[in-house]
Amino acid sequence: VKSWIGALDVDPEGNWVAGGGGARCLWMWHLASRKVVAAMPTCGTVQAMEFCGDKLISAGAEPAIYQWKRSGKLHSRVNTKEPSTYALAHRPFAQGVDSRILVAGGTMEEIAVFYRSGSESAFSLSLNPPVVST
Repeated sequence: VKSWIGALDVDPEGNWVAGGGGARCLWMWHLASRKVVAAMPTCGTVQAMEFCGDKLISAGAEPAIYQWKRSGKLHSRVNTKEPSTYALAHRPFAQGVDSRILVAGGTMEEIAVFYRSGSESAFSLSLNPPVVST
């Protein structure tokens, strides 16, 4: 499998870089040492990732969203309806509460909305594409 990078993120403190892509693997580098500290295998091409608190969330060309610990160990894998995810975003849901909102989108005409660190989908937002007249 050819290696290429399709997704990158830097943690908010600027200590870690994560990247993934065509090799069906996600890598994490420690910037100060410039060393790969973890290589995390996935079942599909990695197309989106984002640091979220002390975890890294990734998704790609498979119906799943992964949560990784910074050690490289898998924290959780959530099955999704989305066959291929291209975008992830998250924010704290409430001040001072360890609860987050995560949104994910890809090839389906909807955005999946997850609460509580992505453990289950709360609901979906439909794109309702406009009818194009010819």
